[in-house]
Amino acid sequence: IRMQAHEKSAIEIATYLEKQSYIKSVTFPALKSHPQYELAQKQMDIVPGVFCVEFTSVGLAEKFIENTEIYGEKCSFGSPDSRVEIPAKISHATFSEEELAAIGIKPSTVRFSIGLESVEDLIQDIEQAVQ
Repeated sequence: IRMQAHEKSAIEIATYLEKQSYIKSVTFPALKSHPQYELAQKQMDIVPGVFCVEFTSVGLAEKFIENTEIYGEKCSFGSPDSRVEIPAKISHATFSEEELAAIGIKPSTVRFSIGLESVEDLIQDIEQAVQ
């Protein structure tokens, strides 16, 4: 039941983020825009609530991380609370620029792990954090 809640909320938030002008892209196989959406639908009963977002600038990604009030800045995922990180600075900090580029991580990439909080609260937190 918990994983179903993570997935449902993550889909709502990722769909919201796809429509924002300050977002270049959202990478999440639960979205129809993902190139492997059909494969994910066949292979997964539930898509985990973790996805990556590329902000339009490094500064905006950092501003979001600094200003968020609900999302905790951590790279430990699987928690019931929502978390975010800039992989190039935390989980993949030891990777070279070339290694990061090879796996699609840019300095403006933020990884989201969606928890069990209210979707409306999480979206409102995103909105206030980027203003």
